[in-house]
Amino acid sequence: MKLLKIFSDKHFRNLRFNEHFNVVLASIQDKVNKKDTHNLGKTSLIHVINFLLLDSFTKKRGLLSNPIFTGQTFYLEIQLNNGKCLVIKRSINTASKISFKLNDLELADAIPPTDWDEVDIPFEKAKEKLNEYLGFDVLTKWTYRKSITYFLRTQQDYLDVFQLNKFKGKDGDWKPFVFELLCFNGDLIKHKLEMEQKAKNIKNIISTLKQEANINIDEKDRLLGLLDIRQQEKTEAEKTIDKFNFYLQDNAISKDIIEDLDFKIESSPRRSIFQIAYIFYF
Repeated sequence: MKLLKIFSDKHFRNLRFNEHFNVVLASIQDKVNKKDTHNLGKTSLIHVINFLLLDSFTKKRGLLSNPIFTGQTFYLEIQLNNGKCLVIKRSINTASKISFKLNDLELADAIPPTDWDEVDIPFEKAKEKLNEYLGFDVLTKWTYRKSITYFLRTQQDYLDVFQLNKFKGKDGDWKPFVFELLCFNGDLIKHKLEMEQKAKNIKNIISTLKQEANINIDEKDRLLGLLDIRQQEKTEAEKTIDKFNFYLQDNAISKDIIEDLDFKIESSPRRSIFQIAYIFYF
């Protein structure tokens, strides 16, 4: 894809891109009221290109939300990989409606086509259609919109080569893409990030439950330790009880009684049966 030209129906200078290399250079014309080269419209051009390449848009934020752009319609002509030229039309007031016109040759002048191939199609469908026109098949899991942001950088986006300013703090929004762009398996880093997020969520749930139940983990461990000690004492007591053998002791006592009774019977033959029973009982 190559950018060919940008033009508009209102306050915007028609812009024709060079074949190979382009530089956006701004100079101060009003030297009385303007002392530096900031805020001269260089970044605004990036936003216009991004707008025409179907970036999301709302009138409540962004440079193009400035009242100066109200009611303005922009046109972008690009050259596709197959050599054909595509014209994209998008208006500020109706940013969710996109029109396309495919030509075999580049437009001779900055004049919009009169017969559009696709007229005012919905925004999401327009992104799918543009993705088809561009034939973006470098990364099948991602559309052209994911990679185009790495080429359309604002000043803050140059602070990090891979993590753009808009992805700040959202690793899942850019790391899998960059990982795959470098010819690695993006699903691996995606899975890793998902597991880390699940672990973080579980820790947050545990923390919440501890606060709600007023549970002290250290106290819990101490009580479990005491229970373990008591269980060991119980087990040792059971082993000690099991070692006692009351059968031998009872058998010895019974033998002594019987032998003593026999002796008394033999030594007193004339005693009555009642006396013998009395001796046995007592």
